[in-house]
Amino acid sequence: MNLSNAGWQPLMYTATVDGSASVVPSILTTPTGSLSATAQIPLLLSVSGFSNTPGTYTGTLTVDWFADGPGSKSKTVALQMIVVTDVYRTYLPLISR
Repeated sequence: MNLSNAGWQPLMYTATVDGSASVVPSILTTPTGSLSATAQIPLLLSVSGFSNTPGTYTGTLTVDWFADGPGSKSKTVALQMIVVTDVYRTYLPLISR
């Protein structure tokens, strides 16, 4: 996921995850910081040591930001992780003309 500043002024941001959700990833990049005008940075998430039973697990990532002019804003992103028991590889025929 990327954080982007499409404006012409720097902004301050804070990224948080819902600690009570069924999946709680760690934020690997700095969860707070600033973005200069028109800048973009990756926001890396990781789920390590996850050993739950197969199923669908959900969570949320919220990014709060502040910039002069627009003021404070917030954006929530839904997270979903699907745990399966087996991963199968399927090979399809190659048809070329």
